[in-house]
Amino acid sequence: MWRISTFFLALSLGLGIWLVNELSFFSTPLVMASDKDDGSLSKLMQTLDERSHALDQREADIVRREKALSAKDTVFTQQVDRYERIISDLKAKLSVFAKESSDRATAFRQLYEKMDAKKAAQIFNEMDMGLATEILNGMKQDHAAEILGDMDTVRARQLTERYLKRRMASQTDSNQVNDVTKAQSKGGEK
Repeated sequence: MWRISTFFLALSLGLGIWLVNELSFFSTPLVMASDKDDGSLSKLMQTLDERSHALDQREADIVRREKALSAKDTVFTQQVDRYERIISDLKAKLSVFAKESSDRATAFRQLYEKMDAKKAAQIFNEMDMGLATEILNGMKQDHAAEILGDMDTVRARQLTERYLKRRMASQTDSNQVNDVTKAQSKGGEK
């Protein structure tokens, strides 16, 4: 057992001496290399400082751009809100105008229904196409037919075409409303 202990002791001492020699071998060139590379190290530090400064400037520029973008977004949002209010106001005014126009057409319709068909036809020949169509649209069919029969044929044809287009559009709209209503009622039953 003594021999094994001595062997390990000698081995440990040998390894220790070898390790010291090896470390001193590596430390000498490193010290020598660091003496030679003081200029390279300072250049490296200078480059790192320049990059750090450039990154700081980029970050500051990004922050500035984010603030500008945020300000523009705020202005844009305010403008959108303003335009939405204007659109809402215009829709309300248009609705009032449409109601007044409809009321006016109803008043004229009642007037023209009481009038002789030949006299009404003369007036309709000269009247705005949209107003004439709206008035005829609300009249009883037999009275509207009498007026159209007494009108200029070209003008009567134009009014008839416009009247039919309008009537078909209103039927399509009412059919779509009915389809939606039926679909909603079926959906509610399930």
